[in-house]
Amino acid sequence: MKLFTTSGRAIVSVMVATLTLLVAATDARAADQAKSTPLPSGPIVPRAEPLKPRPFTLEDRYLDASRRGDLPMLKLCLEKGVDPRAKDGFARDALLLAARDARNLEMVKFLKARNLPIDAPDVRGITALGYAAGNGQVEMVSYLLEQGAVVDRKDEQQQTPLLHAVLGGNKATVERLIAAGADVNLADRFKDTPLIGACNKGFDEIAKLLVEKGADPSLVDQEGRMARERAAAGSTYCRGLPAPPVAKPGA
Repeated sequence: MKLFTTSGRAIVSVMVATLTLLVAATDARAADQAKSTPLPSGPIVPRAEPLKPRPFTLEDRYLDASRRGDLPMLKLCLEKGVDPRAKDGFARDALLLAARDARNLEMVKFLKARNLPIDAPDVRGITALGYAAGNGQVEMVSYLLEQGAVVDRKDEQQQTPLLHAVLGGNKATVERLIAAGADVNLADRFKDTPLIGACNKGFDEIAKLLVEKGADPSLVDQEGRMARERAAAGSTYCRGLPAPPVAKPGA
């Protein structure tokens, strides 16, 4: 049986020839474009320029000394004329660095005597008191409070030094801040109170202290959860906190 007639075979031959010409023309155009497009010279990814070394200035040495607690070097920098109010790229002055990094009370007192502000915040809004509270430095916290540090000053996350101390798990620091008048119910931007923070961390002793000092167990976070509902596993005291009474219909 014949599949194609003579005329059918002729049509097929014409179609094949046409397709062959089209393919050849496309290849030719691609070759012409390749010839006309110049190849990039050098590496495709530009080579990074080497960083130019930055001199270690007197100001850098001064701030570095405050981070390390190197009081003799810090004094030498001051003798050579460095601005005592110099700050690093995070807006931290020498006093804040001495409290935050070196945890050096002697250096903090030395810098305070040279009129550095006791409560200057960094770019995150945290002061020396906030860092000292979070680090559990009771003596440092006491000194800063005595020198006028604001006990309930909030940072950019709306966290107070008391909340920093609670999250750091240092009961003695929490007690010292409360004795100075810290508000035990001030919440951060997520509506986490110190009690919620203590329960979430599983710090039952701190949670009990907060409740004894007036912390409200019925306050809720941004998702409507109380401290007892945020309590860590094994946090017996927090999980046993009373639930608010259920309102009766029509009451």
